[in-house]
Amino acid sequence: MKRKSREISIFSTSLVDIFASTSGAFLLIMIVLLPFFPNTGDSSEKVEILKRELETTKEKLTHIENTLGITQKHLQAAKDIIQFPPFDLVIALDTTGSMRHQVDGLRKEIDGISELFQKLSPSAAISIIDFKDHCEPDGAINIFPLTVLSTRTLNSLKGFVSKMHAGGSGCNSDGPEALYDALVSGVRSPFRPEAKFFSIVIITDNLAHPAEQERTLATGAEFHSRGSNHFVSVVDISDEGHPFLKQLASQGGGEYINSGSSMTLSLLRALTGT
Repeated sequence: MKRKSREISIFSTSLVDIFASTSGAFLLIMIVLLPFFPNTGDSSEKVEILKRELETTKEKLTHIENTLGITQKHLQAAKDIIQFPPFDLVIALDTTGSMRHQVDGLRKEIDGISELFQKLSPSAAISIIDFKDHCEPDGAINIFPLTVLSTRTLNSLKGFVSKMHAGGSGCNSDGPEALYDALVSGVRSPFRPEAKFFSIVIITDNLAHPAEQERTLATGAEFHSRGSNHFVSVVDISDEGHPFLKQLASQGGGEYINSGSSMTLSLLRALTGT
């Protein structure tokens, strides 16, 4: 599913391909390249300086290319990166027992995700919603509030993520989870007026409870109705793909991704519509 109007489409198809095949290698190259690519409004003098500086990195890039098997096509895709505007992102992650791989992935990748988003945007804020099912004695929802990413705030974010775990008290005997509660919590986030787009990304392998499905779809549609820069996307980890989750992404104006890719790649695909 593709949105008809998307202001932010910063990654080419070739860039998504490299993330899918060699995401770790690409992140290394991006860290090398990004300091040389500020906003496109630089003077001609600055452009010439950048060209000279890029020439000095030629040997380093060649070494990386040879070592990691990155093609020139992929290197050029890396150079095509431009910045996101300020954005707010809510990650609602299902942390029931079947989501162990995704919880571990977020824990392992949170440093890289934070660094990447800080490089891609002058101001990126993240909230994380850890959700399970209604029966949990400690509650279905645990929230890391919307926080601007920085070196100072990274420790708090990492501390929250480190305490997340897949599983629960053992009370959860059915498939559906507290997805509706998670979405409502995301919609109620204190989004910043200076942000230019607002995205809620739900990562799960199951559905909302049957009695809550219509309300879940309506909530996603209401969030998107706030403006064309408000999206609800879904990363569906299930093997078969759930029609309900596809519909939720459609109603929310966002992306539906049926994939078990890395957490970083899943979030980038949800944000960029690729």
